[in-house]
Amino acid sequence: MLDIKSHRQQINEGGGFSIKDMVVLLTISLFVGMATGLVSVVFIDSIIALEKFVAQLHGSQTGPTGLLIKLAIPTAAGLVVGIIMHQWSNGRMHGPADVIMTAQVGSPLPRTKTVLANAIASVISLGSGASLGQYGPMVLLGGSIGRHAARLKLNIPDLQAVIMGCGVAAAISGAFHAPIAGVLFAHEVVLRHYSLRTFGPMTISSTVAYVLTELVTDRATFLPLQAWTLGDPHEYILFAFMGVFAALIATVFMRFLLWSSHWASRSAIHPMIRPALAGIVVGLFMIFLPQATGTGVGTMRQEIFLDELQTSTLLMLLLGKMLLTAVCLSFGFAGGLFGPALVVGSAFGGLFFNIAFDLGLASITDFSFFAITGMIAVSAPIIGAPVSAIVMVLELTGNYAMAISAMAAVALSTAVTSRIFGRSFYDRQIFDRGIDLSRGREHARLASRSIRGCLVEGIPVMDPSTSQADVVARLSGSPWHDFFLVKDGKLCGMISRHRLDHQSDQPVDSLIVEYSTYFVASQSIAEAMVMLEYFAGSAIPVLDNDEETLVGFVTEGSVVAGYLDVAGQVQREEHALL
Repeated sequence: MLDIKSHRQQINEGGGFSIKDMVVLLTISLFVGMATGLVSVVFIDSIIALEKFVAQLHGSQTGPTGLLIKLAIPTAAGLVVGIIMHQWSNGRMHGPADVIMTAQVGSPLPRTKTVLANAIASVISLGSGASLGQYGPMVLLGGSIGRHAARLKLNIPDLQAVIMGCGVAAAISGAFHAPIAGVLFAHEVVLRHYSLRTFGPMTISSTVAYVLTELVTDRATFLPLQAWTLGDPHEYILFAFMGVFAALIATVFMRFLLWSSHWASRSAIHPMIRPALAGIVVGLFMIFLPQATGTGVGTMRQEIFLDELQTSTLLMLLLGKMLLTAVCLSFGFAGGLFGPALVVGSAFGGLFFNIAFDLGLASITDFSFFAITGMIAVSAPIIGAPVSAIVMVLELTGNYAMAISAMAAVALSTAVTSRIFGRSFYDRQIFDRGIDLSRGREHARLASRSIRGCLVEGIPVMDPSTSQADVVARLSGSPWHDFFLVKDGKLCGMISRHRLDHQSDQPVDSLIVEYSTYFVASQSIAEAMVMLEYFAGSAIPVLDNDEETLVGFVTEGSVVAGYLDVAGQVQREEHALL
């Protein structure tokens, strides 16, 4: 029979919570949700206030003076952003990729002053017209708030990852007024797994942030509810085809962003003045294509609700938004990518509708279905959150048919994009930092753990001038069959014990054998596991990066123990209970 008491004890030993831990964690998640909700209100309202101020400046002058103002404001903002990022943010924008890496492999989040610098720079960038989004910086803010809460000395397993997830869920909930999507986004994008331990606290944080933002702000919801109806159910087939083309749009967009960022980083332009140059481009767009500037929320609402944009206008908006976003992102303006992806997607959806309508395949009343479906089909593979995106449509529109149309498109767009590009733009950023999340959470952690953590003591080491007889005497009673020769910290070689003559006074260096297998200290446990496949011996030397200086030794057992420790940790997280 199953011993319930013993079973519960095993759960607790595997990382379960006591009642006290559960109450403490849920209480922390409540306060994290409140703090993140308030921060999201301040952050978004600051952007809106600056946008209104800039719009007033634009409208205060006409003629050449007005054009000069449109050029000067984003250029000046770029100078300020360049100084902020150079002085307090290591010269680069931080965002969701940093939060994901912290949750997946335990890398440290940026310091608080860096996060605040990113937030201030994002407000200035977005308020002055930079073509970036507000949701990426909010994810970083939410993760940072969770990180601070996790610093409490509470001795609760996996506290940092859980509370950071609470902050992310609350940030998305407060930004979109979509608490369910916030919970799913934190699980799907940041944590990459579901467990009872994470679900409860994140749900509380997301709900609290949603209620708080509803109480303290009268800001319009992202997509006000409308009584949308689909003209012909057969159009779901069109939405599926739309998903394939949306994947191509998303892939082109992401590759263009990567190429432009690579080009900018290799240019001779000083990083501190790059945002000012991007500001000049923003100013030109302010004059010739203002719909492509800023966060794009107003542009999306115009596309979805007015149904009046011509094919040529939508095409210009799609291409212009992609170009301007690449310039702003690669040249150092601060902001996220999700907002521009939504604009590009809605423009693509409207363009797809116009073509389908001209071919007699769509009803005139279906424009909003296509615009919203395109918006989600393009953005979901970019952020790597198909389930969250579909649920977000349902929460924001309250329309089940709209969610089904989005689901049909997202299913194909994410499938195709994952084959020709990868899971998401964030995963590609993380891959460029040396961590491949496509191979799973376990492999990612193994790839981030240095072989140094597997070093063992007690491996016999001798000076090359030591006589064979002395070595035999020193090794008496030792379980090791091989020993290594080291001189002045440099590894000279190895010798098998059975080759020694216990009566010889000859130095052992005459018997030296080149070591065929060694690790470099910068290598990971994942790399070590691959190299161990064909190894046969007692110990493996670990050398410094110069491949000469000895750092220490590992054994097959110590490397396997390191692997099992990581695998067990991942398993405990994924099956943890409250």
